[in-house]
Amino acid sequence: MNSVRPPDPPLSDGVVTLRPPHQADRATIVAACQDPEIPRWTLVPTPYADSDAGAFLAMADAGWSVGIGAFFAITEAIQPEDLLGLISLDLPREGPSEVGYWMSAGGRGRGYTTRALRLVSEWGIGEVGVEQILLKTLIGNVGSERVAAKAGYVEIACGVCRQRGVDRPNRIWRLAATPTRIRERPDPPREGNRVE
Repeated sequence: MNSVRPPDPPLSDGVVTLRPPHQADRATIVAACQDPEIPRWTLVPTPYADSDAGAFLAMADAGWSVGIGAFFAITEAIQPEDLLGLISLDLPREGPSEVGYWMSAGGRGRGYTTRALRLVSEWGIGEVGVEQILLKTLIGNVGSERVAAKAGYVEIACGVCRQRGVDRPNRIWRLAATPTRIRERPDPPREGNRVE
């Protein structure tokens, strides 16, 4: 995997722009995370306090500095200073990467999350050298399931994740670096078990 630095210029498709989050976003992050839908479907703490935003921003800075995580504020391209959501890509030394995100109430339903997921995924695979990216959605989070599918992720399994001390069922999605890796292929027929 290549060394990881925030993209310059920032990732953008002309509609959304992704930039590293910074201290000026702190109050916006706190306000957005008061929406009960965010902690309902994510691992975001609840209640969410200013200290939680401070800890997140410190983690984001450390992730970029050490090269183990890429953290982005999701913004409109025409207003890149105004955070609408967050998206991050874990970059472990071994194994698949994992992406996670949340979108504020004001940014939902506009296609911004799908656009952000596509941008981060394309950057992770194309620029960073990630071979596959996993995404986990809690069962019932239909909005995130739609985002995953629209961004090209394929559901590969169901699992369980721990959310604030409670085991919750989830769906596991994957995007691989090449189309042949996305779909599991059956073993080729062998002599004696040919399919005609």
